[in-house]
Amino acid sequence: NNNGYMPVMEDIESLSVNKTTVEKAKYLLGEPALIIGKSKPVFVYFSQTSRKLFFFEKQIIERNLLVLRFNKRKRLSKIEKFSLTDGKDFEISKSYTNLSDREKSLIANLFSNIGMGGVRLN
Repeated sequence: NNNGYMPVMEDIESLSVNKTTVEKAKYLLGEPALIIGKSKPVFVYFSQTSRKLFFFEKQIIERNLLVLRFNKRKRLSKIEKFSLTDGKDFEISKSYTNLSDREKSLIANLFSNIGMGGVRLN
């Protein structure tokens, strides 16, 4: 069972610290699984391969994490790669994302109007 998306190594190697912009990174690698922050964005790419045999608990065979950190000028400042062999254990959360009140009201407005013909947003 495969989950997530990890860019190919050639594309990752084409990134240049202090040169690659946020837009260029997205163009080369695709949309990240997670973007953290706006003034100094952090892109997170993640992939995992697991296996379940009969009634046994699922076993993680491979897990990769790519973290791209950008500075205030939106230029790449650091590339970090992690895998199961790094000895750093991280748990994948299946929890929810907290939204601000403004984001909640925007989403509520969008979904409350589904199916209502002739609704106009001014």
